[in-house]
Amino acid sequence: MEIRFFGHACLKVYQADKSAALMDPWFSLSGAFFGSWFQFPENTTLTDEAISGVSDICISHNHADHFDPPLLSRLLTENPSVRIHIPAYQTRWFARLARGSLPACVSGQIIEHAPFQEFTIDDSDLRIFVVPEQSPGEVDSAIVAYDSSTNVVNLNDARLAKDQLARIRSILTDVDSLCLQGSGASEYPICYTYPCSDMDERCLQKRRDKLDDCKRTIDILRPRRVVFFAGPPVFLDPALAQFNDRSAKSVFPDQLDILLDLEHARPDIAAKSYFLLPGDKFDDAYLWKNTDLGSERLNPYTRKREYIDAYRERRREFWFSDFGELPESERLVAYFERMPVLSEYISACIGGTITFLVK
Repeated sequence: MEIRFFGHACLKVYQADKSAALMDPWFSLSGAFFGSWFQFPENTTLTDEAISGVSDICISHNHADHFDPPLLSRLLTENPSVRIHIPAYQTRWFARLARGSLPACVSGQIIEHAPFQEFTIDDSDLRIFVVPEQSPGEVDSAIVAYDSSTNVVNLNDARLAKDQLARIRSILTDVDSLCLQGSGASEYPICYTYPCSDMDERCLQKRRDKLDDCKRTIDILRPRRVVFFAGPPVFLDPALAQFNDRSAKSVFPDQLDILLDLEHARPDIAAKSYFLLPGDKFDDAYLWKNTDLGSERLNPYTRKREYIDAYRERRREFWFSDFGELPESERLVAYFERMPVLSEYISACIGGTITFLVK
């Protein structure tokens, strides 16, 4: 089985002269989340290469940097036999979302899979299974692919429990490649208001916690090779440019930041980690220990500010978003009045008053 990285959380797995499976392809020119997130490094020039020969698509969860309906619709139009595989979550809303977002799909083309239920790619012996997070409140999943020669555990954004990780390892015996997220991807703490010193400490703590979780996961699975992927994005809108920060307190460390941290904190992990760019195969030529930071191919990382400035100009029409007008106040009030009563458990945990300031 060959494995190629196509940017962000997208992996392509295939055997020679056989059909391929593509995981979490995100190639949207307009980015995601109202034009705030964009792929880093840029991968859209590789779209045709990524989807070539693909018979099966595996989608881990619904977030717009993993679930790209325009691309999937294009695939379905060009190849109506393409199958889309998703996890069978405890609620069916993701399946409903997928079917509603992809009108070109016919009955049975979107296939839900129970945890650890294996499926195959038709003309190969490549086997795949998904492992959703155990909490019903967390809709995300790992995707595992293997054949007789190698395997890859794609954790993307998923946070699996120790027993789930142990079960994956027992199925595979040994983990060859582990792909996991080392960057933050949520609104905390950067979308909240804290005093500057408090904000800095919260950012530092979040970054430490995320990397510590990665270390624990790696220690449980004991992979032969590691890839840090699935973020961070870059923020092309100048109003969000502060979040491209390269400092130690950034909650969005990129591959280079993470590997430099690990080189000091956990050199054993750094030594077996790949430093990949979109389009690269999983190959020991790309091991961190073989990396030449003076190479022009790494300019997106080593000259990141210049790279982002040029990227911003190329995508200007997409990050300059018109968010429209705020809804009428009555609609806003009705929406937020409904939220606190949707879950008695969450309401009890909050146990206080929440004030929304709409600007």
